[in-house]
Amino acid sequence: MCFFHLLSSLFYPVLSHPVWIASVLVVSISATAPAFSAFGMLSFVEQPIEYYTDLYDQRKALLEGGGYRGASEEESNLFEASDLALKKIVQADNKQERYLALSEYAEAELALYDHGNLSGAERYSYEAESLLYRELSQLDDPVPYCSSDEMPALNYLSFVFAQNSPLFWLLPIVVSGFLVLLLSERKKLVGCAPYSSASLALASWIAAVLLSVSMVALAMLPGFLLTLVRNGLGDVAYPVVFTQSEKVLHYSLGVTLLKQIELLLLAASFITIVEIALSRLTGSETLGAVAAAAMCLMPTISGYMDSAAMEAEAQTVLAYLPTTYLSFGPIAGFPGAYQAVEILSIPGASFERGVPVLTLSTVFIAALGAGAFAIVRGVKRMRRGYA
Repeated sequence: MCFFHLLSSLFYPVLSHPVWIASVLVVSISATAPAFSAFGMLSFVEQPIEYYTDLYDQRKALLEGGGYRGASEEESNLFEASDLALKKIVQADNKQERYLALSEYAEAELALYDHGNLSGAERYSYEAESLLYRELSQLDDPVPYCSSDEMPALNYLSFVFAQNSPLFWLLPIVVSGFLVLLLSERKKLVGCAPYSSASLALASWIAAVLLSVSMVALAMLPGFLLTLVRNGLGDVAYPVVFTQSEKVLHYSLGVTLLKQIELLLLAASFITIVEIALSRLTGSETLGAVAAAAMCLMPTISGYMDSAAMEAEAQTVLAYLPTTYLSFGPIAGFPGAYQAVEILSIPGASFERGVPVLTLSTVFIAALGAGAFAIVRGVKRMRRGYA
């Protein structure tokens, strides 16, 4: 019961702190802005039906004029499959049929690419396009959203969470941790009760994580409600298809949202424990916050998330650094990702690796901090004993 009193005494005062409220407003503005106007984004852009009609007419004229004469039987079959898919696209009676035909056309283009008859695009872009269209054809209302102001609420939530700078989501963690640590030093706040250092550190960690998630949730609420009223809730089964390290990945929107939330919780746990450990060891909450903020800046440095220019050894190391997984979009994916572009090119980095990296890093820093704090405290007691 005393521990929960300590936890509440750290949690509730922060909610009314002007710095915390100001941070909510700053993050809220960034999270709501894309709902008012089309957000500049790399996204899949569906070609108008006229494009496929003209392409089909050109292919038909080419075929009738003997354009495929001299091709091998295998090549002829590949071109015929592509032409047949184009015909299905043009003659489709509804969106479901058209998207299924578009998927077949992308598959035909992929086969031509593998045969060496196409160039100018990466293989994974054809594969991703085919998968996206096939999944869209299974929906009651298949729509590939290409603009943030067109997205329904759930799509918008996932998209903005991934596409906004990670600093907007890491700022709440640093601010919440700083305020909790600052207030925990005020004896009157915890009622001068004889709480142990371990209990106070644990309560500070839990309170900071809960406050971080609360700030993000409050900041996302206006944009979510606006898009909900304007465009509806959306479908948790909506396909999310993207490419990481030339590997095509596919999840539902519901699963993607859960992955993003999990990464937020793990990032909050890791950053907060770093902040607590440094502030306890140095006796300065400000130093802990500055160090945590500097760590949050790392994944925003130009070139960090695109390691193509780095040496192979550096690329390998990045996959095992917790800072790599503080940028949620390239790790968890998001709806509207442009299939012809990799959203993450760090070899070995993935959501499945990020979870244990962040978890083990949190445990390691906690153990290291506790051990160092115990040593420092023991040294101080020895010095007082000799004094």
